[in-house]
Amino acid sequence: AIAAIESAGRRWAGWEEVASLGLPTTAAHVVAWTSADAITRVAAEGQRVIAAPGEAYYLDMAASDAWTAPGMSWAGTVPLEATCAFVPPEEVAGVQACLWAEHLVDLRRVEEMMFPRLDAVAERGWTGEIRGGADGVRSRSAVQPRFTSENA
Repeated sequence: AIAAIESAGRRWAGWEEVASLGLPTTAAHVVAWTSADAITRVAAEGQRVIAAPGEAYYLDMAASDAWTAPGMSWAGTVPLEATCAFVPPEEVAGVQACLWAEHLVDLRRVEEMMFPRLDAVAERGWTGEIRGGADGVRSRSAVQPRFTSENA
């Protein structure tokens, strides 16, 4: 199947674990997700890397340590400041934000988990910088349309 994908001129992507399987990855992108260090390690192995570090770009992580903060914690907490602070290494092919939704019960919760962190990932991916840091992202994000009717 991989040979057929590559012979059609297409690229495929797999989580970082695929890099250790010995598959032909010449036309692949490897999504390094476990940590920022994993991004550097997988890139050093010669892979085309998509940066999706849990400690910065996983939007299903809780944004604070508050007991009532929704989200997971396996990668720690991911406040907007952590998302803004992560600078992917130059050799990465792109960035990816991840939001696993098994614990998200409605669109309001989805928005709470996504924004403004998704805005920060997009800004970093498109421009390479975060203008005004977390406060700048918050300001720009506040005027963006959302899914729920109150914010539309």
